[in-house]
Amino acid sequence: MSTHILFLPALPDAPATLLDVDDDGHVLSRRSLRSGDTVAADGAPVPGVLVVPGDAVRVEALELPAHSAAQARAAAHALLSGRLARPGALHVALDPAGSATRRTVAAVDPGLLRGWLDRAAGFGLLPVAAVPAQLLLPPPGDEAPVNLLDTGDRWLARGHGFALSAEPALAAQVLGTQPVSRIEGGLDGLAARALAAELDLLQGDFAPAAERTRPAQRRRLIGLAAALLASPLLLVAAQAL
Repeated sequence: MSTHILFLPALPDAPATLLDVDDDGHVLSRRSLRSGDTVAADGAPVPGVLVVPGDAVRVEALELPAHSAAQARAAAHALLSGRLARPGALHVALDPAGSATRRTVAAVDPGLLRGWLDRAAGFGLLPVAAVPAQLLLPPPGDEAPVNLLDTGDRWLARGHGFALSAEPALAAQVLGTQPVSRIEGGLDGLAARALAAELDLLQGDFAPAAERTRPAQRRRLIGLAAALLASPLLLVAAQAL
């Protein structure tokens, strides 16, 4: 069984990269997709994982002592809005860390995310997950505080509590003199991490429709159950009258 992984480039006119990988993350095939190309030969939409450009996605670790995913997202949104000079609209996604309070958080302009999803749809890909490129890097070990991948036009870096994607000059300026551990093999070598991404941007308003409707479905079921329980009582009351 294989999975499609679509890498969108940072530049809108550059070709996208499509990988087909097996369950172990080994690359079975690699294609470049330009405008008008589709994943499937017949153009029918097929499911897959979308890897989005990380330049516009802020990723960091935050302490979020909240009791639910919705509360944690709201707390993260408030913290990040206070830190950004021009916060604007923010879509916030969290790692599924259960009861842990230190969470990996990604924040992005919702308009950009919609644009990436639209572009994936144009290629005939139906994303089941959307992952920022820099989070394909593994967390750093103790020997070096930052893992670094040079993709040519971008550096992907991941340190303790942050991850970024930027042009080499800017990334070098941000990282400064921190020792780095360089990762070899390019993005193809990180494909396996896309299959079990630690953070999916498709949360909240961008969650699949089935997940977004669950609370309403629960309310309808509760109302229906209450009506069914009440109906015998109503019948008894009518008979008494």
